[in-house]
Amino acid sequence: MNLCLKCARTGYSIYHDDEYKDEDVDMEIAVPINVLGENQNGFIYKQLETIPLAATIRFPGPYDNYNKAMQKLAMWVQKNGYEFDGLIRGFGIVMPGNDIATADCLTELQVPIRKVGTA
Repeated sequence: MNLCLKCARTGYSIYHDDEYKDEDVDMEIAVPINVLGENQNGFIYKQLETIPLAATIRFPGPYDNYNKAMQKLAMWVQKNGYEFDGLIRGFGIVMPGNDIATADCLTELQVPIRKVGTA
């Protein structure tokens, strides 16, 4: 079956672990497409939920910089009276490829948040 899907050049990573891990990370990769299809051959089609309120941070360079960026983001969230309220998303704004070096990459981390004490 050929669905003729058009994929975006960038994508998301969604992290399911409760804390940072160097190994055995539980994550999913999401690539925006032009039409939802039926789940098949290990591929799952779904619409990502809108994040009503998020804290975000962008970091340049390789993904090795992820942990440092996440620490800065967590400090900002706590300092400003918020708490995490969902899964962390990583969005590749500029991703490595044939014509883009890893050092030239740009990633945005997006974390759903809510004011402390609200549910």
